[in-house]
Amino acid sequence: MKSDNTFKAEYNFLHEFIPEALEESTQSLADFITHHFQIAPQTTDYIENQIIDPKKGVNVEMNIANLELFTLPDDLEKQLFDTTSLYRLKLSDDPIQQLINPLSDDMNDPKVIADLIANFGTECFGCYLPMHRFYNSKTTPWGIYLFPSIISANVKFLHKEFPHLPIEDLQRYYTWCIIRHELFHYQTERFATAMEILFRDPYYLEYSEKIYDKYAYTKHWLEEALAENSVLQSKLVSNKSSIPTKVRQELYKYDLSRMPAGYRDYACKYYDGPEKAHCVLAAQILHLDDIDPRPTKIYTIKNQFITQKESVPFYSVQGLRILRVW
Repeated sequence: MKSDNTFKAEYNFLHEFIPEALEESTQSLADFITHHFQIAPQTTDYIENQIIDPKKGVNVEMNIANLELFTLPDDLEKQLFDTTSLYRLKLSDDPIQQLINPLSDDMNDPKVIADLIANFGTECFGCYLPMHRFYNSKTTPWGIYLFPSIISANVKFLHKEFPHLPIEDLQRYYTWCIIRHELFHYQTERFATAMEILFRDPYYLEYSEKIYDKYAYTKHWLEEALAENSVLQSKLVSNKSSIPTKVRQELYKYDLSRMPAGYRDYACKYYDGPEKAHCVLAAQILHLDDIDPRPTKIYTIKNQFITQKESVPFYSVQGLRILRVW
């Protein structure tokens, strides 16, 4: 688990000069996963025909003996780049194969997956643990976590809706979509960290609590909306897929239509499009408000697309046996 390959210098700077920008986490992986699937509000008002008791959460039964973490190897000679973000991924020969899990009976239930998507959006397939909270954690190290059993179950469902596409191509494409989505959260934190170092003032944690949480599951949830927009526009995803562009867009937008507000608001229509939404999000991070004048597009998360070339740790969470929204 190599969590020192990025953010080490930044973390040390914050720890020495802006310690209030950091907080520690002692959550175990099982505790974190359980918490991860319980924090989202039930979204019965967003999705039609969902039979969900809003007073109940999610039951996650984990087989700790089968819980396994791995990092994507960093010794691959060939470095692969996203031509939009110039973001370097250090990959194994076939990382997608490592992420395919046998499905439990529960995961074969289409309603279980539909309920997870309706309530948690893309985060039911993976999540990002920020450096600001998890850098020194021994039980839940910072980085991108993927839930391959849920990804595979959704791919199985999508194959029924798009039967002309080989399921292996769907698996590869959709996994890269989730990776790109979570990379946006990583790039959001890198942007905030750069501003913290530049101005010697904490931003990220306060933004997370006062803006990200405040607008969760609404059309104003810009970090999630722009993360989805980055997937739809990503050259990384395009380069990893043999599926035609028009079909890829149709497929992913179909899934986004089943997700809560924020995720499905990838067009950022309320903000006159993604370009202006990026400026608003930068203002929210820096000022906890949509101020005017807003930062220009030079000073947004997009600048991390072209400047950030280091890798981020990836972890595959194995052993999710029961995962059901009641």
